[in-house]
Amino acid sequence: MDNNSPEPIICGISALYVPWKNYITPITLAYGLPLLCLNARVIWVLMKNRKKEELNSSFYMVFVLASITDSLFWIVNEIVARITMTPITNFILDWMPTRGVITSGIFFLSAYLFFAEMHITILTSLNRLISVVFPFSHKLRGLSKNLSNPGKKSTLGLS
Repeated sequence: MDNNSPEPIICGISALYVPWKNYITPITLAYGLPLLCLNARVIWVLMKNRKKEELNSSFYMVFVLASITDSLFWIVNEIVARITMTPITNFILDWMPTRGVITSGIFFLSAYLFFAEMHITILTSLNRLISVVFPFSHKLRGLSKNLSNPGKKSTLGLS
């Protein structure tokens, strides 16, 4: 190797030197915090109105779980990946122990929430698949409600 060739990059985020590393955290915070607030608003609206007939289904409960998991994953990912990459946040890392309950819990949550997001995606896909494969069971459920109360007009357009 001659002297002009760059040093090899060692695996691991903290070992990388890239000139744009200081800009990653402000960029992710610029779009992440508004999305986190929007996610909290969606969760609040869905939980507040869950008694209404339109929002009382398993899909919306899975959607609320997905929103909570996404929010928690973003927060933990910011702590694990982004904050440790930014040199300006070294004062935060100085008081955190390198091994212990706090760091073990944070890294466990990071891995666990990643897999939880994958499972919730599968649950959402299965929920939508079941509603496509068995569309009549949803219509019959609404139809049976209307048959027991004949004065009420069907919201499904069946009567």
